[in-house]
Amino acid sequence: MKLGGPDAKRDISRLYDRALRDYGGSITGFKIMAEDYFGYLKDDKELAHKAARDIELAFKRVVETGTTNWFRATTEASIYKMICGYYRSAGDPDRAELLEKRQELLVRRAKRAAL
Repeated sequence: MKLGGPDAKRDISRLYDRALRDYGGSITGFKIMAEDYFGYLKDDKELAHKAARDIELAFKRVVETGTTNWFRATTEASIYKMICGYYRSAGDPDRAELLEKRQELLVRRAKRAAL
């Protein structure tokens, strides 16, 4: 990978996508990597959307449990909220709204289980 070359952003995108899948098991680590990844590409609409999608897929693969444990569920919901912001920033409010519904469902289920 040649730093600053014409494909630098795409190379960085591939690097982050792989890192999120391989090392994203820690929620804190996942959030930090996701913020860095999206932050680096947010000015390029096409790559920003790809980053949001990569982050969403990695989240679903590595982090999301769908648990009703209140603390874990609210933490996962906060990551969904972060991803929704990425989609909005990348110009895809429809995807953000869809994920917001998923996030709200997680919180409702956890709230019911906590009572």
